Amino acid sequence: MSKAIRLIGAPVDTGGPTAGCLMGPEALRQAGLVAVLARHGRPVSDVGDLDCQPLSPVQHPNAAIRRLATSAQWVRTLQAAAYRYADGQSIPVFLGGDHLMAAGTIPALTRRAAERGRPLFVLWLDAHTDFHSLDSTRTGNLHGVPAAYVCGQPGFEPTFPAVSTPLPPANLCMLGIRSVDPAESDTLQTLQTQIIDMATLQTEGVAKALAPFLQRVRDAGGELHLSFDVDCLDPRLAPGVGTRVEDGVSYEQAEQIMLQVHRSGLLSSVDIAELNPLLDNGAQSAKVMVNLMNTLFHGATESSRTTAPTEQTSAAPGADGQVAYLSVNAMRELVQSVGLEPFLLGLAERIHADFQRWPEFDKTPRVPAHSKHGVIELMPTSDGRQYAFKYVNGHPQNTRLGLQTVTAFGCLADVDTGYPLLLSEMTLLTALRTAATSAMVARYLARANARCMAIIGNGAQCEFQALAFKACLGITHLRLFDIDPQATAKAVRNLTPLGFQIECCASARDAVQGADIITTITADKQLATIITDDMVAPGVHINAVGGDCPGKTELDAAILRRAEVFVEFPPQTRIEGEIQQLPPEHPVIELWQVLRGDRAGRTSDTQITVFDSVGFAVEDFSALQHVYAMLKAGGAHQSLQLIANPIDPKNLIGELLDGVRAQPVANQVNEDTTTTAGQATARPASV
Repeated sequence: MSKAIRLIGAPVDTGGPTAGCLMGPEALRQAGLVAVLARHGRPVSDVGDLDCQPLSPVQHPNAAIRRLATSAQWVRTLQAAAYRYADGQSIPVFLGGDHLMAAGTIPALTRRAAERGRPLFVLWLDAHTDFHSLDSTRTGNLHGVPAAYVCGQPGFEPTFPAVSTPLPPANLCMLGIRSVDPAESDTLQTLQTQIIDMATLQTEGVAKALAPFLQRVRDAGGELHLSFDVDCLDPRLAPGVGTRVEDGVSYEQAEQIMLQVHRSGLLSSVDIAELNPLLDNGAQSAKVMVNLMNTLFHGATESSRTTAPTEQTSAAPGADGQVAYLSVNAMRELVQSVGLEPFLLGLAERIHADFQRWPEFDKTPRVPAHSKHGVIELMPTSDGRQYAFKYVNGHPQNTRLGLQTVTAFGCLADVDTGYPLLLSEMTLLTALRTAATSAMVARYLARANARCMAIIGNGAQCEFQALAFKACLGITHLRLFDIDPQATAKAVRNLTPLGFQIECCASARDAVQGADIITTITADKQLATIITDDMVAPGVHINAVGGDCPGKTELDAAILRRAEVFVEFPPQTRIEGEIQQLPPEHPVIELWQVLRGDRAGRTSDTQITVFDSVGFAVEDFSALQHVYAMLKAGGAHQSLQLIANPIDPKNLIGELLDGVRAQPVANQVNEDTTTTAGQATARPASV
C-alpha cells in the first residue's frame, strides 16, 4: 500500500514583499486537497498549521532586510517540525507560506535522510533560483535566500541556525528558472547545481530535461524532495503569486513533471510555496495546484482533474449586455465581507504585483480640467489585456458646502472587445488604494523597526492611512495633528476601538517628535510648508500624500534636497507632487524599479526617504482588478444593463424603432438587483 500523506501547514509570510501567503495552506485545503490526496484509499492526515512566535527585531548590516528575527524563528520552527514529521513512515507535505519555508524544511529532511544512510536530492520548481545571501539581497526579501542557505553557503550564521547537514549543490536541480540576479548567477557558476531554465525546457521537453536528474537520484539510492514554488507556473495559469514572471511552465509541462516524479517512485516529501490567495483569480491557482498534486500522488492526468485549469482571461459582458456594478453600498458590503485590514492588505499586494510589471502598462499623466475651485481629472491606463479609467475630482472648499473634497468612479474594460467589465464607485476605493499604496511603499522605505507614525491632517484619508500601516507594517502608535481639532477628535473616535495608541498633539512640530514615519495629508490647495527641514530627524520616512496637484505642496524644499525621493511616474509627479518645487533635472527614483529589485529602497537607518505620492492610474487599475476578482469569486454586486444589445449588431436602430427586445424585469433597473456567484436576487430599492 502507498505511504500515508501528512499535511503540515506552514503559513510563513515574512520572506516576501507582499503579504497573503499565510493564507495559502487554508486555500489549498478549501480547494479540495485532502479529498484529492485521499483518493484510492490512501491515508491522509492534517496536523494543522504551525505557529511561530515573533521575536524582537534583529539588526543586520544589510539595511534592506526586513522581518529578519521572525523569519529566522520560522526557519527554526520548520526545521524542528520537518525533522519530527520526516520519520520515513509517511510523506510530509508542507503547505506554504512563502518559499522561505524551504530554509526550514530542507535542512531537516537532509539530516533525516543522512540518518537513514541515504542522500537527499531536491527538485526545485521556481521562476527564481533563490540563491542570495543575507549580504547580497538588494530587496531584502528573504524568500530569495533559502536555496543558498540549505546548500551551506556562508553568511547566514548566527541569525539563521547552523546547517548541520548541508545539501550538496550537485543534488539540487532547479527547473522553470527565468529570473536570476547577477549575484546569484555569480555564485551558481561556481557550483554544480543543475539549472533547467525555460529555454532548455522548451527546447528539450520535460522528459529529456528531467530524466537524467531522476536517474541520478535513483542511482544514488536517494530520497527526493519536491519544492514547488507556484510562480514556476505561467502567471496566466496561476496568477495567485506575489512575484509573477511571464512565460512560465504551462499546465501540460507541469503535469508531465508531476507524472515523471510519480512514476519514478522516489518522492519522499513536498513543499508547496508562494500561493497567495489575495492575488489569485478566485481560487484558480489553488485549484491548479490541487490538480497537479493529484497527478503527483496518483498519476492522474486530465481525465481526473477536479477542475479544468484555465488561464486568467477577461470575460466580456454576457449576451444580455449587463455589466457588473459596485455601488457605494455594495463596496461597503464587499470590504466588510473580509474586513478592512485584510482588504487593505490584499489591495496592497495587488498594487505591488502590478508595479512589478510596470513596463507592460500604458502610462500617461492624468488629464486635468482645472478651475478656481478645484480640479476634475481622468486617469486612464491599460496593460494590453484590460483597460481602466477613473474620473476623480479634488475640490478643497467642498467641505464648506457639506460636500466631500474628493469623489470618484471608475471602469474596467476588456481590451479585445472594448466591452466594459465593471463600473464601480471609487470614492471609497480611491481612499483605500491610496492608503494601501502608501503602506506598501513604506515596507521598502521606512526603517525595519518603525513603530510610530505622525499623521498631519486628520481628515477623510487619516483613518485609511492608519489602518493600512497597521495591516502592512504593524504600526499602532499614532501622533495626530490637524488645524481643525474636530477632525482630530473624529479620528480618535474612529481609531481608538481599532487597537491604536493615540497621542493628540498641539502642532505639526510636536506631532513629528519621535515619529519613525510622517504622513502628510492636508487638504488646502496652496503652496504650503507643513513640515520644515529642521523638523525631520535622520532616518525618518515621509509619506507625502497631500501635495497632489499643481500649486499644492506640504514639504519644505530643503527636505527634498537632502532626502532620497521616490515617485510613481516622474512626468506626473514633477507637475503635481512635492518635487514641483525643484528643478526638472532633480534626481528621483521610480518605485517600480525598487519593487523589481533594480534600485535600492532604504539603504541605511539614518537615510531620510520621501514617497512623493500623487496617485497614478496603475493603482486604480489594480484596485478595480482587486474588487473585480472578488466579484468573480462570489462577492455580492449589482448589475446594470449598460450596453445596448441588438439581436443584429448591425441594426442598432431596431432597438428604438421596433421594440425588438422585451427586457426581463431583472435586467431593467438594477440598482434593485444583486448578483452573487452569477445568480440574480431581488433586493430592496434602498440598497
